[in-house]
Amino acid sequence: MGVFNWPGRTTSLESGQTWVIGAMVDTGATYTVIPGNLLREMGVSPSRRAQFEYGDGRSVVLDITEARATINGDSAITQVVFG
Repeated sequence: MGVFNWPGRTTSLESGQTWVIGAMVDTGATYTVIPGNLLREMGVSPSRRAQFEYGDGRSVVLDITEARATINGDSAITQVVFG
């Protein structure tokens, strides 16, 4: 597993607006996490909440939505956590 930075785009499924982002990629991650304040500025609304557990055992409930992620021209709809 590794971590690196990579450019990409995120598109809101609600508004269709697209934003270019610089992403820190963690090859072992399960979810896409974008700062909640940035998602709200982009006009993205949460669709549900889910409980997550940090590596140190702490639990937290966070908002989740779906968005389109595009990297290197490949695009997919993914779950996005309001981090």
